[in-house]
Order: sequence, then C-alpha cells, then structure tokens
Amino acid sequence: MANEPLQEQLSLLYQLQERDQELLSVQQKLQEIPSSIEQLEADVVRYEDDMAAKSAELAETEKEQRSKDAELEMNAVHREKYRDEQRVVTSNEAYTALERQIEYLDEVDGEAEDTILILMEKSDQLKEELAALEVAVNREKQKTASETAKLKQELKDLEVEKDEKLKQRKAFLPKIDKRLRDEYHRWMKAQFANRSGAARAKTGFVALSKNGICTSCRITIQQQTLKEAQKYEKQVYCSSCKRLLYVEPATPAESRSTKLSVSTPNTVADRNNRNFQIEQICQERRITELCHFTRIENLQSILQEKLLGRSLLEGRGQQFFFNDSNRFDGHKEAICLSISFPNYQMFYSIRELEKGNQEIGDSQWIVLLLDAKVLWKLDCAFCQRNAAHSSVRSISLEDRRKPEALKGMFGDFYNIRHQDLSIPQDYPTHPQAEVLVFDPIPVQYIKAIHFWDADSQERWLPSNIGTDYETSCTDRRYFYPRQDYEVWSPDKFNSDGVPLS
Repeated sequence: MANEPLQEQLSLLYQLQERDQELLSVQQKLQEIPSSIEQLEADVVRYEDDMAAKSAELAETEKEQRSKDAELEMNAVHREKYRDEQRVVTSNEAYTALERQIEYLDEVDGEAEDTILILMEKSDQLKEELAALEVAVNREKQKTASETAKLKQELKDLEVEKDEKLKQRKAFLPKIDKRLRDEYHRWMKAQFANRSGAARAKTGFVALSKNGICTSCRITIQQQTLKEAQKYEKQVYCSSCKRLLYVEPATPAESRSTKLSVSTPNTVADRNNRNFQIEQICQERRITELCHFTRIENLQSILQEKLLGRSLLEGRGQQFFFNDSNRFDGHKEAICLSISFPNYQMFYSIRELEKGNQEIGDSQWIVLLLDAKVLWKLDCAFCQRNAAHSSVRSISLEDRRKPEALKGMFGDFYNIRHQDLSIPQDYPTHPQAEVLVFDPIPVQYIKAIHFWDADSQERWLPSNIGTDYETSCTDRRYFYPRQDYEVWSPDKFNSDGVPLS
C-alpha cells in the first residue's frame, strides 16, 4: 500500500518545481529585455555615428571647395595686377617675365577648377548619402521607439506576473513538509552556484516517472528502484541522474485505454507520448521533409551555427534578412516551417515585394529542406493556416502543440476536402498551413538547399566552402505554386479567408 502522505508531498513538491520553472522563465525574460532595448538603442547610435561621420566628410569637402574658390579669386587679383604692370613696363624682358607669371596662374587655375569639379561631384554624392542616412536614422528611431515601448510594457507585465507568481509561491510553500522543502531549496541553490548547474536547475530536482522512464535523464528506471518508488515508504532517487523520483499515478482513463493519449503535454512523460504520436502521424502520411525559405545572405550563418528564431538573432545583434517584418503571429521567437512544400502564397508575395523595393531577384532566395524529425524532436506548434490569422491565434499554444493539431492540418478546410485537391497525402490541406518551431534547429536536420538556378548555386558555393555543406540542388518546383493553386485563388475567399461557396 502506497504511503499517501509521502505521495501527496512529492506531488506538491513537483507542483512547486513547475511553479519555480515558470518563475525562472519569467526571470530570464526580464534579464533579456534590457539587453534587447540596449541593442535597439545601439543600432540608432550606429546610424547617428554614420550620419555624423558623413556630415563631417561633407563639411570638409565643402571647406576644401571654398579654399579652392578663394584661391581662384586671389589668382584673379594677381593676374589683373600683372596685366596692369605689363601696360607700363618699358622693356621686353620685363613684359615677358610678367607674361610667364600670368601663364603660371592660368595653369594653377586649371588644376584648381578640375579639383573644384571633383569636389562638387563629391559634395552632391555626400548630400544624397546624407539625405538617405537621415531617412534611415528617422526610420530606425521610430522603429526603436515603437519596439522599446513594447518591450518596456512587456517588462512591466512580466514584473507584475513575477510578483503574482511569488505571492502564489509563498502561499503554496506551507503545504510542503519543511524537511522536503529545505532539501529542494538546498539542491536548487547548489545548482545556481555554477553555470552548468543552472541548466540542471531548469530540469528540476524532482523527476517524474511515467511508464517506467525517468523524465529527467530519459533512461528506463531499474525495476527494483521503480517498485520502491511506487511504495512511497521512503524517498527514492534515480540511479542515473540522482534526482528524487515521483511516480505519477495512472489515471483511470490511462489504465483502461490503449489508444494514443491526447492530453496536453504538461510533463516530460506526456511530451514523450506526444512526440511518439506525432512520429506515428508522420509515418502514416509519409511526411519526410519540411521547408523553410530565406534570403541567400542568411545561408552561411545558418550552416555555420543553426537555424535560429528572429528574437534570438535580434537579441544577439546578429545581422540577418527576415521574411516578415510584422510577425502578426506574435511569436518572433519561433521559426516558421511548412510541411512538404513551401507556403507559396507568402513566398511569392515576399519575393515580389523585395523585387519592387530593393530589386532583389529570385536568385537571392533559397529553400531549405529539413528532416521531418524536427516535428517530434523539437518544440513545435501546428497551425491549420497562416499562424498570423485570428482563427489560429485564438487557439492556445498548448492546443496547437497537440498531435490533433498536426492531424488538423490535413483535415477539411470548410468545404474544401484534402482528398479532392489531387495533392500528395503529405501536403497539408491549406497552402499556408505552417509549423512554429520554438527551438533552434541544428544543422544536421538540413537535408538539402535548393537554389533558384545553377548560376546562383555556383556563385555561392565557392566562397562558402568552409560551411561544410554539400547537398545543394536547383529544383525550381519549390519556387512555384502547388498544383491546386486555382482552388486557393484569393477571389474565391472573403476578406476573412473563408471560401465564398
């Protein structure tokens, strides 16, 4: 018979640990936001420094031009003086000497006039560059002011959230036995005493045991250890990771059913079960690849490190080209992927916009093909259509992380049925269906790089040999629409994206 008081105490301690992990997450965000604000302000300062340097260069150029103008004026005075003297001299030698002086002044003036023309052209160019910089500085200031205001508001909200969580924690603490509580606090304090321990602290002191697996080290628990832990007669620790084991009791539904669970992955064991379901769905639908399109300029840093979310890149101050300046989905920390085929509607619109604004052609884009293992190995959320759409944003992230959300990407979209579209079974129904990946994506998940053409591929490869990547292709079908594009023509949907018939 299980010792219910100890079982209850471990359950409470595990709940405390989850609360503390939420607090750690809030604290981390609180530490990151000031750095993000500093980075935004530093970007403005760099623009202003560039503008100041350009202004100084223009001032120096105009000063030099004025000096040359003054030199011409002075030479004109001397020339007139020499001509006056020529009128009164009485010898040929004196007249010739004055003529040589005038010729010298003409030669000097010619050089000065050439220099003035060069300086005038330089001044005009500098004025144009300065005007462009002024626009850029104002734009950067507006962007910085807007984003800083958002970050400061987020900071205030997080402070309020932190205070509320601390109050709740304080009220929750007395429920836990002081001895157990002190042991937990000593362990946490020891972890934060060193850098490597801080990472361990995030995984917790209490390890949930479910289905015979320690959710901390993910190693099968020895049978004897598991039996002792299930008795709750004493505290039992994992022989591998040394964490305190809490065996989560099976619910009646879990005991009766052999079907795949559909619960929200609140625990590591639940996440393991969720990941297994997602892998099963991918096998059933033969999903093997994911797609991500980006500018070719980003490729080298991706291959040298990994594919990172925008907020992380911005936090580092790393230079990159992003696809969506707005990110109305509200998750700049996430990487957007498509299953089996790119979101051609967005890909096309972005390429057309870039062509108009910056004259960026199709050859400046690439499509990365990634291993579908990302879907169950990393933290993902599944969206039946574009993640920025209100109908998607209204669904909680917890629900979008469920295997059912992945299945939903292949379900009917109003009256549009997947089976009627004549598309492969691994294609989502809606062409803008997407996956949000909240973890950095390591390079080993990249299966291939698709360039627009052989020329852009050959231009990029020789100068980037050090990236240690060989699988590159030029399959243009990833740059074109899906075969069912007529079904998704904008004129067949209302303003909210609902089919008209």
